Amino acid sequence: MMLSHRFGGITLEEATKRMHHTKSTHNQKIKCLWSQMMRQHNRSIIDHLMDRVDDHSYNMQDPIQKLLFLFLWIPIFQSSANIWVDLNNHARKRKDKTISLPGGCTPNFSYSTPEAFHTVDQLVPVDTE
Repeated sequence: MMLSHRFGGITLEEATKRMHHTKSTHNQKIKCLWSQMMRQHNRSIIDHLMDRVDDHSYNMQDPIQKLLFLFLWIPIFQSSANIWVDLNNHARKRKDKTISLPGGCTPNFSYSTPEAFHTVDQLVPVDTE
């Protein structure tokens, strides 16, 4: 609400009217995606790392091995996670009659073309300062 007032160029009263309160159950989508990412992506990487620790080919206490691990694997892991997110965002979503979000299209398409769904882009630009 305060962000809309500050960066959206609207009065505090208008920002209050735009504020939507949701139940805590709406976080379930985020939790579901995180759980799905852990199952489909992160779990195998963690298992491979723990296998290397168990067979003593990687020593977490050795500072050289730890720095080498961070230098090599963090960028690889990040690029792999980016691919997983990109694939997830480009998958078509099934129409859900219980919510008013667009269905039958990718999230990226519905996000980038709100006019195709008879909606308006209500994103508030925020200065990077």
